[in-house]
Amino acid sequence: MTNRIKIRGQFFEALSSQRHECSLIHENDEITIETREGIIARDLRIDSVQGEDNVYFVCGRYFKSDQPLPQEFCGEFQSKARKIISWLEEFSPGKAVILSLILLGFVLFYRVVLSSAGETIALIFPDHWEREIGEHSYRGLRRIALSESALTARRQDYLRERAQEMAERAELARRPQILFHDTDLLGANAFAFPGGPIVIMDDLVELLDEDEFLAIVAHEYSHIEDRHSLKQIIELIGVSVLAHILFGVDDSLIEEMTAVAIDVWGFRNSRDFEKKADLKAIGILKANDIDPANLVEAIGKLMEYGCKKTDAGSSRKCLSKAKTGWLSTHPGDDERFGYLSERIE
Repeated sequence: MTNRIKIRGQFFEALSSQRHECSLIHENDEITIETREGIIARDLRIDSVQGEDNVYFVCGRYFKSDQPLPQEFCGEFQSKARKIISWLEEFSPGKAVILSLILLGFVLFYRVVLSSAGETIALIFPDHWEREIGEHSYRGLRRIALSESALTARRQDYLRERAQEMAERAELARRPQILFHDTDLLGANAFAFPGGPIVIMDDLVELLDEDEFLAIVAHEYSHIEDRHSLKQIIELIGVSVLAHILFGVDDSLIEEMTAVAIDVWGFRNSRDFEKKADLKAIGILKANDIDPANLVEAIGKLMEYGCKKTDAGSSRKCLSKAKTGWLSTHPGDDERFGYLSERIE
């Protein structure tokens, strides 16, 4: 026979927002819901206990406690994984060490297993699936942030022809469509969607000279040629799935830390891919007898352009922040100019 546990709270029927002020009663391995008028539900089976005050039943009903659920109740119905998480969330130096070791193991697993798996999956991933992902992503961005280009059709065709000639001379296997758009939100920018297209903003075309423009296109070609976006999608999906397997879906300190870790690794991956695209772009430019220094010049102009879009008084501060790329999708400018200059020389 179990002790009688009575918990005050609100009870919700399945798919209903109407609540009943009631008591949840646990006695003799049975759970009933009782209001002032009497028992309104009995023989309930618990599906899960989440957080400190939420009880979900197998039938879709739900109970929210007015106070944190009693420990003896949680101890009986929480899953083993949830108990471990709750234990870890009660801070102590020893538990902090355990959590750090868990996260370290997570990071090592990511570096050793998921990175290599992402490369392997990307190699066998069908090209037409990748292009469908890219087209879908492009259409979504176009709906919310892009408008028709103000460039003349003649100028667009000329720039496309120059870019296609560059891809042919560099013998690139993937030669995606190049599209031009105007935008009020994204400024002087260019995007390589998975499998294409490459989308280039009017402001970028107006900011750069022709060789600098081709240097940026070479960089975007490199992303698509080596399938960087696809690899990042595969790896981030893998990290997210692993995080949910390890930590569940409840809001908690551990899940917040996991989300931050995923974001940081996403930034790190993005910076690695940007560096690879920079270096590959140098080879594409050399194959077309275009001075690779144009890539350095283009990056410098784009950096200055971005900082000028901030308040005038903060431009210098903006430029100084660009020296580091830790929480950025691109390497810091000092790092970037360093490895580019070394490779160009």
